[in-house]
Amino acid sequence: MLLRGIPIRDGSFEGVVVVADAPTSASIPSLLERAMSHSAAILVGPATTLRRVLEGLRDRNAALVLTEGEAPAALLRGRPVPTVGGLPADLFRDGDRARLDGSTGVVELAEVTEVHVVTAFLRRPDGRFLLLKRSNRVGSGRGLWAGVSGFMEDVPPEAQARIEVEEETGIARDLPKLVRAGSEVRARQEHRCWVVHPFLLDVPEVAVRLDWEHTESEWVDPSVLADRPTVPKLAEAFFEVTTPEPGEQRPSRTKR
Repeated sequence: MLLRGIPIRDGSFEGVVVVADAPTSASIPSLLERAMSHSAAILVGPATTLRRVLEGLRDRNAALVLTEGEAPAALLRGRPVPTVGGLPADLFRDGDRARLDGSTGVVELAEVTEVHVVTAFLRRPDGRFLLLKRSNRVGSGRGLWAGVSGFMEDVPPEAQARIEVEEETGIARDLPKLVRAGSEVRARQEHRCWVVHPFLLDVPEVAVRLDWEHTESEWVDPSVLADRPTVPKLAEAFFEVTTPEPGEQRPSRTKR
């Protein structure tokens, strides 16, 4: 998997990822100890935390991925190490082997596979959206709520979304009206990263006929997304394709 961040300090580096998952003062000694257990560590976390850890590493090999905040002046004046910024921490795991290029802002996680999928949010005239509960017969997300989704095949993403709509709901693929295509949303699970291509589609009042992939369907107000057990990053994908009307409540962006 290739991640494209912000180039901050030049240099190429290969090492093992160490994530500052609890970036507080009390966590610094533990983070430093974990970093020192590797001959070459790529530290992932907020700029202020990583600056303190880098000071403790002294001359040991290291590189940085900044997940929050701009690189402080003290960090840029200090020991020069390859640095990339602007990448979310939840795409990294302790122990990932990674290659980092500070001049281009690219971080490669060679052992993580990208899986591209589409998610279609169907919206009725009353403003409610269709959620589907995934069955125990599917390969992932069993028992969780989702939009209409499926793997990318050899067609453009919107065409794939329409295929999934027809297969999973019985709604003819040419019936929904495209409202918006959102930016990709990434959700990491172990050595796989889902790359979600979200779409918002308007449909009239229609009956839904489920296939084997789902056990339940429900037209819901978007505010319920915060309380449902959903597939990873469903609320984030929803945010990518929706703009609230005046007074409309948007779902929480809590990550699942």
